Amino acid sequence: MTIKELPGIGPLTVKMLMDNGIYTLEELAKVDPYDERFRILGGNLLTYVYYARKWIAEQTVKEVVVTPSYIKVICSKDYDEEATKKAVMGKLEIYDLYVQCQVREYKDRREFLFTLKPEMAKYALADWEQYRFLAKELQRQLKLKDRKVHLKQSHKPFSLERALKGLPFPLRELTEIFMLAQFVPNFNLLVILDKDSLNRSLLRNFLKAYTTKPVHWICGNNDPSDLSMALMSACGGTVFIDDPQLSSSTERTVLLSLLSSGKILKDTSGDVVEIPVDAKVVAMVQLGNNGFLDKEMLGLFHLAVKIPPLSKSMQINQVDILKPKESEPFLEIVKERYNIKPSYMAIPEGIITSIKQYNPPKDMMGFAVRLKESVELLAEGSAKLSGNQAITVRDYNRAWRLITLALQSLSKKKKRL
Repeated sequence: MTIKELPGIGPLTVKMLMDNGIYTLEELAKVDPYDERFRILGGNLLTYVYYARKWIAEQTVKEVVVTPSYIKVICSKDYDEEATKKAVMGKLEIYDLYVQCQVREYKDRREFLFTLKPEMAKYALADWEQYRFLAKELQRQLKLKDRKVHLKQSHKPFSLERALKGLPFPLRELTEIFMLAQFVPNFNLLVILDKDSLNRSLLRNFLKAYTTKPVHWICGNNDPSDLSMALMSACGGTVFIDDPQLSSSTERTVLLSLLSSGKILKDTSGDVVEIPVDAKVVAMVQLGNNGFLDKEMLGLFHLAVKIPPLSKSMQINQVDILKPKESEPFLEIVKERYNIKPSYMAIPEGIITSIKQYNPPKDMMGFAVRLKESVELLAEGSAKLSGNQAITVRDYNRAWRLITLALQSLSKKKKRL
């Protein structure tokens, strides 16, 4: 793959890279993102280098082994050692100051063995655990990718009832909505967590099991220049955004573009280009002292669900309740049917009338602008999950039932979960 094929790259950037002998993604992956030769490119170079590294990792990584003391990544030898090593480290977000790497060469493969440097054990244990978590996620994705048996021939077909069993309202509805959204592009879901509600990290990790390429972004606490790169890496998956109301001006501009059009604007050496990002967005807002979304951003979400405070029993049992079930067979269905386009059917008049009659709560003025679009997208997701070649009244009824329950969660009094 040549650098000309990079998403969003402009002709001036291509010329600058080629003038410095960089023609392919393999060569780009080996570049220092802070190379002084390309200072004029600013954060764009970082975006392109990381994209190249992740692309190579997806082509070469064949197996991952994770233990408490080491991470072993087995790769093909399609690219040279340096490009492959940097690709793997980029994929796992490994910082080489904390980690040492041993490379083992074989005839048909190359193994990278990462361990925490002994002198860094006191300072980087949290980072090491994050590397292990990302390695386990990659391990899970590879297992899904390598499954040879077609879903229809599986001994354990997907069961939505088993997946949702034991989940209380509105967590059950949130999970089903999230699942249906995996079959369509650019569905924006707002999750409002009441004070003393579910642990946000536990809920996020629960939902991550039902999507491919999950990406997590905390507004206001990361380098905004990395946001575009993070969004691009989530294509086909889901971006989980914490506290969008705390976003910086740079983050806000990128998020408004993504939420409204499914695209991000990128300045590449004077060329402003639109880059399509086929990713779902799940924004999580914890009610309290951090404020709430303004009318402009609130109006860009297709749907919102509010999770109430927890009862004492739920507080104790939330770890057990938030254990994913049926995630692997579900992701197989998504992979198999995502690109299928069922025949369109107009929304039934009864549902159209109900949409027009809905009034959002007073503290969410601006919301519900996209309810009609929400019904259409979830009905399409329902048709794909059911294996239908056309969207039916049953799909629309299912979508509207879920939306109605989600809307009820916004206006209900604080009844504990």
